[in-house]
Amino acid sequence: MKMTIALCVCAVAVVMLGADASAIPALRLQPADKISADTQMYKTMWYEVTAAPKEKLLDLAKTLGAKTFVDWVVKCNLTERYSDTNVSYTLLVPSEDAFKKLNKTEIEKFEKNPVLMTQFIDYHSVNGSHLAKEFSNDKLFASLFKPNYLRSNRYPRPGKSTLMTVNGNVVSKNNQLAVNGVIHVVDSVIYPFPLQNIKDILSNQLDLPLHHFAALSNKAKLGLDVEGNFTVFAPSDTAIKPCLTYLNSLKKDILKKVLGTHVATGTFYTAGFYNGLPMTSMSTTPIDIMTGFKPNEWRITNGKKVATIKEQIPYAVSNGVVYVVNDIILDCE
Repeated sequence: MKMTIALCVCAVAVVMLGADASAIPALRLQPADKISADTQMYKTMWYEVTAAPKEKLLDLAKTLGAKTFVDWVVKCNLTERYSDTNVSYTLLVPSEDAFKKLNKTEIEKFEKNPVLMTQFIDYHSVNGSHLAKEFSNDKLFASLFKPNYLRSNRYPRPGKSTLMTVNGNVVSKNNQLAVNGVIHVVDSVIYPFPLQNIKDILSNQLDLPLHHFAALSNKAKLGLDVEGNFTVFAPSDTAIKPCLTYLNSLKKDILKKVLGTHVATGTFYTAGFYNGLPMTSMSTTPIDIMTGFKPNEWRITNGKKVATIKEQIPYAVSNGVVYVVNDIILDCE
């Protein structure tokens, strides 16, 4: 049952009431559009008050249409965990469409591996109730799949509302309240898990076409193994090869500056890209995101040279995100 009430108080009291009221889990308060009146001393604010949530987390997930997620919780024997009203959780629940993005082989990998499926559910779960306002830019949340974290980001977009993501996956519906927690619906499954930092991924995953960049960044001590928020635009082996002799001849501090131009401070997933997006590199050189010549193609530039982003690597990293680009932002001639 819903009802609308008017609160007529002085301006200072309104601010205090707003802060306190938003913290009350039994109420969902939202200022109603077009129903406000201001005077010199008083402010009237209207709120829509919704009754306290009645569904537990899994029941709410069913209501939201997240059938596969609920089925996997049941298969992992975790129903009791999310039915306990004495403990609260925040669930990042993939939509049904999110699961449909997985191919048959990926689905079978989970179905045949109960341990992996349990890790999947744990990684989409956080202790406590965390509303969307807590998901600030580059904030880490400890998942139940310890010691791994979830990364939230906020991306302002010109002419559009700010976009909220978790590990680069768009949150399509947030603040769905249950009696024992809150659900945020994401548009993709959050997998693979970020089990390694950028340096380890570049060094250990031999299938990546980034062997030269990995070796050079280790030589320059670029610092991609520390905790932080990095976006790496790593030139492919093909891109670096013409410059390899020159790069290896550079002193360590100069090499670090050159390679650092390809590393932006902050985590920028493609969901937050827009034409003209400004970033600052590790070398303090400004770099910008540009639209490409093809649909969904993105490029980076330092104002002198342009490189096309070929792909995001198929491995999640714990301290940012890595892309493969087709050129090095440097004149080797």
